[in-house]
Amino acid sequence: MNLILNTNNNPNDEQQKNETNKAKQHKLTSNNLYNKIQENKDISNRITKERTNNLNNYKFIGNTYSQKTDIVKVMRIFAIACIVIGTIITSKSVYALTLGKTKPKDTVQVSTEKMGKEVTISISTQYPIKEFRYRWNDGEETEIKGNETVDITKTIDIPNGNNVLNITVIDYYGNRTEYQKTYLYESSDVVKPTIRFEKLGTKLRIIANDETALLYMTYQWNDEEPIRKDATEGETELVEEIEVEKGRGKLTVIAVDKEENKETITRTIVGANKPTFTIDAEQNNLVVKAKDDDGIKNISIFVDGKENKFEQNNLKEATAKVEIGQGTHLIKVVVTNINDQEATRELRATI
Repeated sequence: MNLILNTNNNPNDEQQKNETNKAKQHKLTSNNLYNKIQENKDISNRITKERTNNLNNYKFIGNTYSQKTDIVKVMRIFAIACIVIGTIITSKSVYALTLGKTKPKDTVQVSTEKMGKEVTISISTQYPIKEFRYRWNDGEETEIKGNETVDITKTIDIPNGNNVLNITVIDYYGNRTEYQKTYLYESSDVVKPTIRFEKLGTKLRIIANDETALLYMTYQWNDEEPIRKDATEGETELVEEIEVEKGRGKLTVIAVDKEENKETITRTIVGANKPTFTIDAEQNNLVVKAKDDDGIKNISIFVDGKENKFEQNNLKEATAKVEIGQGTHLIKVVVTNINDQEATRELRATI
């Protein structure tokens, strides 16, 4: 009888082997579990770190996210824009301040021209003139406003004696230009001529007088060329009669004496036609019918020197009637319009 030992079939050995395998299996499972735990922990740490980074890189806006880097870019662009705008504003402010200190230099031209006892100041600039001032010697300054023009002309009298004319021109930017010139004028005659006017129907009489002697007289309508009338040696009066056309006109008259003292007068003259009228006899009445384009002021009827005056309240057509007795009478009629133009007629009337 053969005895065969089968260790594999030994129940004890099999049991021991199973227990060993179970132990190994249990140990392997524990290591795997540990490793899994470590792996999960690392994953958790990584997720936490990424979440932290994400929170730093993202900002929650409503239901969307914007990256912080984009916000930084926008803020940088905004900051650059602010810097540019600030630079422009600052540059303008600095320019304005600098302009106040370094003003543009104007080209100011000052000239003077002497005529008798007068001197004419002429100023021209590139920029508008704010004002200019003048004074004789150390006297008081006279200020003339520029009224934003670039050309100014002013005629002033020269005092007797040796005088220094001081002129200061101030332009738009406040630049000051100084000018100085000396004038010598000596005369015992410092009185200017006189000018007066007299109406003669549709004409105007101009009369210039001087206490010593006249040199000449000129008259000028509007912007027409002046008409000159010279005086003879020692003549103290000049008279000129001129026609006045209908309408308004500017008349400028200048009278100059031997010492070149000058008087200038400018007047607005209203020229008008004389009124017209007719004279008729109706039984024992004398009837005057008058017309005028502008209006009749009054009608005067003189019978043998006695005046009968009728106010017409500026009517363009008016009638006046005077009763006269039998016989021959000396009649004079004067019709005056609203421009003080008169029409006159004298006659003998027999009733």
